[in-house]
Amino acid sequence: MAEPAGKGGAQRASEVDQLRKDLAQARARIEKLAAQLAEQEVLSRRVEQARAAWTQTLDSLTQPIFMHDEKGCIVRANRAYAERAGVPVTNLTGKVYWKLFPAREAAFPVEAAETGDTEFELPLPPDEVFLVRSVGASAGLPPAWRLYIFQDITELKQAEAAARASAQIAGAIVESSRALIVAVDRDRRVVEFNPAAERAFGYRRDEVLGKHVNMLYADPVAGDAVRRAVLERDGAVVEVVNRTKSGELFTSLLAAAMLRDAEGKVLGVAGASVDVTERKAAEAKVGTALAELELTIENAPAGFAVVKDRVIERVNRRFAEMLGYDKRELIGRSTELIYPGRTEYEKLGSDAYPELASGRIYQTTLQLKRKDGSLFWAHLAGRAAGEQKEGGKSIWVADDITARQTLDEDVRRREAYFRGVVENSGDVIAVVNAEGTVKYESPAIERVLGYRDAERIGRSSFELVHPEDLAELEGAYRRILRGEAQRVTVEFRLRHRDGSWRIVEATASGVFDSEGEKIGIANLRDVTERRQAERRVRKSMEDAIAAIAAAAETRDPYTAGHQRDVAGLAVAIAGELGLEAERMCGLQLAALVHDIGNIQVPGEILAKPGKLNALEYAFVRSHAQAGHDILKGIDFPWPVAEIVLQHQELLDGSGYPRGLKGDQILLEARILSVANVVAAMSAPRAYRPAAGSDAALAEITAGRGAKFDAQAVDACVRLFRERGYSFQKR
Repeated sequence: MAEPAGKGGAQRASEVDQLRKDLAQARARIEKLAAQLAEQEVLSRRVEQARAAWTQTLDSLTQPIFMHDEKGCIVRANRAYAERAGVPVTNLTGKVYWKLFPAREAAFPVEAAETGDTEFELPLPPDEVFLVRSVGASAGLPPAWRLYIFQDITELKQAEAAARASAQIAGAIVESSRALIVAVDRDRRVVEFNPAAERAFGYRRDEVLGKHVNMLYADPVAGDAVRRAVLERDGAVVEVVNRTKSGELFTSLLAAAMLRDAEGKVLGVAGASVDVTERKAAEAKVGTALAELELTIENAPAGFAVVKDRVIERVNRRFAEMLGYDKRELIGRSTELIYPGRTEYEKLGSDAYPELASGRIYQTTLQLKRKDGSLFWAHLAGRAAGEQKEGGKSIWVADDITARQTLDEDVRRREAYFRGVVENSGDVIAVVNAEGTVKYESPAIERVLGYRDAERIGRSSFELVHPEDLAELEGAYRRILRGEAQRVTVEFRLRHRDGSWRIVEATASGVFDSEGEKIGIANLRDVTERRQAERRVRKSMEDAIAAIAAAAETRDPYTAGHQRDVAGLAVAIAGELGLEAERMCGLQLAALVHDIGNIQVPGEILAKPGKLNALEYAFVRSHAQAGHDILKGIDFPWPVAEIVLQHQELLDGSGYPRGLKGDQILLEARILSVANVVAAMSAPRAYRPAAGSDAALAEITAGRGAKFDAQAVDACVRLFRERGYSFQKR
């Protein structure tokens, strides 16, 4: 009986031992589970801390940033984006991005299958432009997800527009100037050569640019003297002798001035002649958040840096690239190394950190120093990261704006250059708007009209125009406004301050847009004395011609008044054909003396009542050449001698003295030929009675197109048949 009892006790002992082992294993598993739970709790806290830190970093950026899923719904966005969208950050998730900021009818024009980086400009009203950087699946995002980062480039676009407008206006001023404008650099190489200079010197602009300016002087010594005078007196007005491309010489009055930039630096000389499952999920979530934030910052088009106590803790790729460093070379370094010197470093600290401490964003434009010691212009924006105290953590965004600064500097240099050109021009340069209101007049206005250059700003440019000239001037300006002409030259009278009238020749260029307003550029030159002198010379010339014609007619009583008849009819035909007034004047003078060569023909031949023999007829035919020889030595502004020489030529070549044909004969001579025949046949001669105007018209009609110019014949017939033209009775 004892043995069975012993067996039962051993079995129970074994079961107890087994229970103890199981209990120990269970206790170990419980302790391990407790440790895992504690570890997971620590990890969860770290996840939340990391999320909070990156969210704070993302919200500190001034650029709007957001990410959307495959449906276009926002999954993450920063504070700057929420502010522009007008929706709290907490309410953005799940909303369709193109219905928020910027509000659009559809998604951005990025192909769904595209996986690479994309950049595009996005203009927004009013006059705001963003550079948008977009990355997709190739950067670690799920398929069809995209991340967008906005960079404000409005100022750069405005700077570019200002540069274009300035260049356009400045170029129009130089192009429309009637003065010879030549500008040279410090080495005296030509950098500007306007159309007026091209016309005067006979060179094309491309033949002169880059060449030494002495090529334009008759004597290089004179060119050197002009340079010395300008340098010594910071400008000069001198008389010089120039040489044209063909070698001809002419004298000009040169107003030259030094061209300087805003700092006074000499540019040259101008002359005018911009559980385990939860833990994994949490880890994945943290990883995604970190990847998103890392992606956002690393691919930002602007430089990004986190600074604590003015020591660099973190930078993105762009920040390091701008400064010429590897990212690892900057971490842990004092920010002093990126400033040109200690003074600039201390100034930024004294200016920026009080602003950051107050919760405001600090912005400035300054020069930063690259690793190689070179400097570049940057726009720097900083914001405190959390509670800001003196020297605490801050986030900075930097943009390289060297191109914009260079553009601004170029605008300033061009403005200085063209200001010098305009203000030293002897002509008046005027800028007017579409209504004709004066926006600017150069200082020459005082010399021409007696007004100071700022005195007429805002007044009508037409108020000083002579009433008789107003319609023509307004019509010319309307043609420019309508785009019917890019360049118009018109002559009119303007009232001087003293009440007298001055004659000006104005050349107006096309219309340009400037700050939303249409403007035109006009160049005004005072030609009063020149026109008065021309009138005096022309009057003296006309009087002399009349006297010569009268003297010639006294030798032949039958032809007395003939030249006046021919002149009157020739001018009437020319008017009927629409000839310019200037050419009509030359035609009239030639007609008045077309038979002056008869002075060399014996009087008895001129008055002979019968038929002329061959020798006598040869004498008569010589009168055209003789008249030419008498007149060729007189300096007429028209080809008077040549018209007289050709007045007996006929289209078929049967005329004399040279047997010219068709278009070889001047139009004026063709008109004179028709008028001469009609006037001669309509009056009596010693050898025949008057045939009358009907017979004369029949004669020229028979020779229409063969001997006589067809248009001249038609015009003459219209004058007699339709206009009632007749010769004055003598």
